[in-house]
Order: sequence, then C-alpha cells, then structure tokens
Amino acid sequence: MKRSALYLAVAGGTLLRAVLIASIWFFPPHVYRLVMQDGVGGPGLGATGKGIGSSMKTWKSIEGAEVQEITIAFSSREEAIEDLKEEVKRAGAVVVSGDSRAVTKLGGSVRIVTLEEASTRLLEAAALEDALSFERAWLKVEW
Repeated sequence: MKRSALYLAVAGGTLLRAVLIASIWFFPPHVYRLVMQDGVGGPGLGATGKGIGSSMKTWKSIEGAEVQEITIAFSSREEAIEDLKEEVKRAGAVVVSGDSRAVTKLGGSVRIVTLEEASTRLLEAAALEDALSFERAWLKVEW
C-alpha cells in the first residue's frame, strides 16, 4: 500500500512538471522574465511632477519582446488621477482613453497608463500587441 502511494506521488509530480514545461513551450508570449529593476524616491516624479516614488522594471518575453513597467507613487489618488490626465495630454496620439486607463502612442512606442489606488502604472513597448501580451501574462519571473 505504501509503495503504490509513493508511485502515485512520483507519477503525479512528473505529470505536473510535464504540464508546466509544455505550457511554457506552447504559450511563450505569456512568460516574461525580469532583466532590470531600479527605483527612485523624492519629489518631482511623473508627468505632473507630484510623484513621491518610482519603480522601473524591464521585462523580456521568451520571444524577445521588451516591455518597460514604470510605477509612480503619489501621496493621494487625486494626484494620481491628475498625472494620468497629464500623460494623456502629452501623448502624440490617444488610441483609447477612459477614467482609469489610457492607451497612447508617442514616437515609435505605445504606452498603456493605468490608475492603481494612489499610483499610476505605465507599460511601454514597441508594439501594442507586446504591451497587451504583458498585461495578460500569467508568469512573470523576477529572478
């Protein structure tokens, strides 16, 4: 009885690993790894200059698509909303704009700006498809 339980546990573990490897192999756009991370604190951040802290991450997909993720913290939600509106004003072209999200184009890149509590999150990529793929990504490896 103990031996069959052991065999069952080993077979289950092996099957789980095989499914994980197969899913990574078949769905590579949804797997990103962190290649660079930095942060800064202090006043003067964001489009309005009212940000108090910033986190910057560069992610790369298995296929080579690169996405910049920038999160700017504010002391209040109202300042974050003001920053989102200023980002939309500065954009070269606005693709989609709403109360808490905007998709803009500036030069050769696309930006998705999202309002999150008292911060704004910017995703910048060469193509809209890359930024949307990063948003849908189910695996983001930070090591």
